[in-house]
Amino acid sequence: QGYGQSRRAQRSTRSATYQHYAILGVPASASYDEVKRAYRRKAREYHPDMHPNEKDKYTAKMANINAAFEAISKQLK
Repeated sequence: QGYGQSRRAQRSTRSATYQHYAILGVPASASYDEVKRAYRRKAREYHPDMHPNEKDKYTAKMANINAAFEAISKQLK
């Protein structure tokens, strides 16, 4: 057992991290600059203002993109 985390919790955290990279479409080995470029690309593509007829759908997508970028940024800094 790890330091306060069960193996299942560690696996879950690792899985969530890889999911964040997948949301942005970059490999887990990506540098901060690569992640930032991918974030900006996705933000332009999925920003709710670019899709006025489906604002709710794209607001949710953008929230996932923002959360993924924030999580990866914390990890890389």
